[in-house]
Amino acid sequence: MSLFLRTVCLFLCVLMLLPLYGCGYKVQSVDIALTEGGEAKLYIQLPEDAAKEILYARDRLVFYVQEKTGATLASGTEAPADGTPYLTLGNVGDEAYATLAEELEGDQFLIRAAGNRITVAASNDAFLFDAVGYLIEKMTLEGGTLRLSGVIDTATAGNTSTLMYMFTQSKTVAAESEYQSKLSFLPGADGELGTNDDIMGTQGGCRVGKYHYQAIIKTDKESNEMNNITYVVKYDLETKETVMCSELLQLNHANDMTYNAKTNELVIVHHGPRTKMLSFMDPETLTVTRTAQLPVSVYSIAYDKVRDMYVVGVAGGQNMRRITADFQYADGRTIWATESAKHYTTQGIACDEYFIYCVLYDSMHAGATNMQNIITVYDWYGNFVGTINAKVGNIEPENISVVDGKIFVLAHKSRTGGMIYEVTPTAPVAEKEK
Repeated sequence: MSLFLRTVCLFLCVLMLLPLYGCGYKVQSVDIALTEGGEAKLYIQLPEDAAKEILYARDRLVFYVQEKTGATLASGTEAPADGTPYLTLGNVGDEAYATLAEELEGDQFLIRAAGNRITVAASNDAFLFDAVGYLIEKMTLEGGTLRLSGVIDTATAGNTSTLMYMFTQSKTVAAESEYQSKLSFLPGADGELGTNDDIMGTQGGCRVGKYHYQAIIKTDKESNEMNNITYVVKYDLETKETVMCSELLQLNHANDMTYNAKTNELVIVHHGPRTKMLSFMDPETLTVTRTAQLPVSVYSIAYDKVRDMYVVGVAGGQNMRRITADFQYADGRTIWATESAKHYTTQGIACDEYFIYCVLYDSMHAGATNMQNIITVYDWYGNFVGTINAKVGNIEPENISVVDGKIFVLAHKSRTGGMIYEVTPTAPVAEKEK
């Protein structure tokens, strides 16, 4: 090739790279099919040793695409060499990222499209989660094709009020609790429950839509709780009334409860003495429809509809295991409890797509002014994420639910009922651990 032709080629290459790297960048409109005919068409490039916040952002996009189309987006650390459209999340170590990152100011994320690539940079990796949310809003689904189109060049403030961000600043965050409702033990409008109005022990419960379901027990210590009697109430959170009560049941300690959205069942952990048993309840009739046995003794349970999987608290400590929908171990991984919570008493757990939440009772300081109930938070990869200091008064929290990003805790209130609180994290309370 002649010197002239080489010079022309070099000049053309520089012109092509200007949209990515040069000061002459022009906002571009993008039109990329993420899926077609149930097959994934977009690739996600991640940095080497991606931080967990980057994995959460990746998962947010993968879960959304799976829900809408059934396709699973692939990801890895190398950019595709075959022209496949791809999205980079975080510092992938090339000039395109470095050039974009230089424009970051304050708490924000930046997104830029050029050719078959979408580059995402953020001043804090937690804001990549917000960036994916921005991209999702730009997506349309038509005829089995999920498409990202339009102008997506943006510089947007990140959300500094989310756990994603707060736990990058500190391992402990504060939570101001908002009193939601008082759930009476007595289901009747006249305040009567026949001869069983002494059944007053609040245990497992969960929130489903506008209802809170609560197990209430009478303990029989002589039989080591084998002969406990239990009923489950259905409480309307809008009208603040108990609308239904089950028959008396044998659910032992009924220590925790979750809702399986796929099968439309309440799933109740018996705990002692039948520590491996689950009972399934119809949420409309409050009747037990079946039982199942777990491969391990447990005290708590939560269901994740995205993975169609349970996480259970292993009896005798605070460690957890992942369990398949047919109640087998999902893998050999144990989610190890943080050492900082070992003096707390285990209660219920809840989960969403990204985190597992364990509400713990400060039984060492029960009733004292320095009593501090907490919620420990883990991710599905097995990492301890952080602790939420939960202000629910000097009373015992029993169960926890996470609905639409909001955390709800029911705490036991002596012989008068359960107090339901919304527990909203607000700010870090300690320096970030080194």
